[in-house]
Amino acid sequence: MSELTQPTPYGYELLSGRGEIIAAMKEAVPEGLAELDAEASSELTVLTERLIEVEGERAAAEYDRYTHTNERGLELPDNLLREKYGGKTIAVTGGAGLIGSTLLKELHALGAGRIVSLDIAEPAEAIDGIDYLHQDIRDAASLQATMEDVRPDVVFHLAADKYNHLAETRARHTIATNVMGTVNVLAAAEAAEVPQVVYASTGKATRPYSPDIYASSKKTGEWLMADFAKNHPDTLVSGVRFTHVVDNSNLQRKLNQSIDAGDPVRLHDPNMWFYTQSARESAHLLLLASLEAEAGAFDMVALNNLEMPFNLADLGIGAVAKRGAKVPLYFCGIEAGYEEKAWPGLYDREDAGDVSPLINALEAPQTRQSRINPGVDTFTLEFGDDPQLAAQLDKVLDAASRYKESAQDITGITRQENHKLSWMLLDATLEGLPDDSLLRAYRRVSERNRTSDGQAQNPDHIRTDMAIESAAQTRLVREVGRQAVALPEPALSEARL
Repeated sequence: MSELTQPTPYGYELLSGRGEIIAAMKEAVPEGLAELDAEASSELTVLTERLIEVEGERAAAEYDRYTHTNERGLELPDNLLREKYGGKTIAVTGGAGLIGSTLLKELHALGAGRIVSLDIAEPAEAIDGIDYLHQDIRDAASLQATMEDVRPDVVFHLAADKYNHLAETRARHTIATNVMGTVNVLAAAEAAEVPQVVYASTGKATRPYSPDIYASSKKTGEWLMADFAKNHPDTLVSGVRFTHVVDNSNLQRKLNQSIDAGDPVRLHDPNMWFYTQSARESAHLLLLASLEAEAGAFDMVALNNLEMPFNLADLGIGAVAKRGAKVPLYFCGIEAGYEEKAWPGLYDREDAGDVSPLINALEAPQTRQSRINPGVDTFTLEFGDDPQLAAQLDKVLDAASRYKESAQDITGITRQENHKLSWMLLDATLEGLPDDSLLRAYRRVSERNRTSDGQAQNPDHIRTDMAIESAAQTRLVREVGRQAVALPEPALSEARL
């Protein structure tokens, strides 16, 4: 018998399957512990070794596949890009970050005339030929002065607070950066008569509604961009949705830090899956988005083929196995800022396999293949007009503007007002859908709730379904003069909340 299969005080040598072992780990040590005592750590270490014996080789191969994602890139028309950027002045907010730095290198290689990085952080490694300006996008007056001085031909807006868990602990700071900062960038671009703006969003904005600060702040950013595009037809506005970027990822950093320190490797949930892309792909997508832009519309792009998603437990097992470390894996539970379960209507069976997983069921019917790269999907994101949105945004920004204060009541007010804005944005999203897309979503809600136990959904999911039903019924009444559309009976009611 090997050391790993010697009888133990816990009797775990009899466990032979991944599911069995992980279930034993979750039963042995409950979720939510900030620290593990010696006994819990020891027990999990034994189980982790057993798990590595069963799954280590396969998980190590998955970990290698994960790290090799950083080798991927897109094929783009060099002639079109050189024609567009040669000799031009380009500004990149968040240029000191990973994707920002990668984009700066691509722009430099394309022969851009002047490239300016606008960031409050210093770059890890300065690139020759780049102007690095210290700029806080939350400072509207300073940003406008900088933009009017630089006079860029294109602004890439990447600056953001991007970590979900940190966003939940500093909600006002994140909203001030991601929402107020975006408002300021657009205002400064308008004042400086910038011809084009490209926005970096996130796959988490696929959620029609999210209570999470990071996801909702980026969704608000998408609305701001779409509204600006509609009201400023002389400015080209486009965007990109990114997923987990492997290069220098926070996950990989945490795995290595825990293993190096001999600490438990904390993983949210063994059933968590996610897609990945590289920093190079991300920079290429931003460049492609600039070529796809059309006047008066907010067109977004996303990778269609993100390859097979990764399982969080596999990466934890693989990292420990490859290092030959004796550290325990601990499934600590879903942290704030991450969804435990996605809204069940996020994807539609009709097209879920045909479009990017960073495009949801409401957007998929409007999706088309990029005219430049067939591996990329593009769609026009539209929101309905609601004058109350601007007033609600002001309430959010008023609270978030005090992000340097520490008063708990201000944080609570910020969250409350942000949630109201997020629900209003869902209504505006539904209002902006074409008739056939909205009615298809309505039918899917009805079908799903007639064939499953709606009580199993969380209140946010139920309210999302109700918003779709209400929007579809309102649209039908409003369009009574047009050809009638038969709708199924509502499957939801206020009582279920």
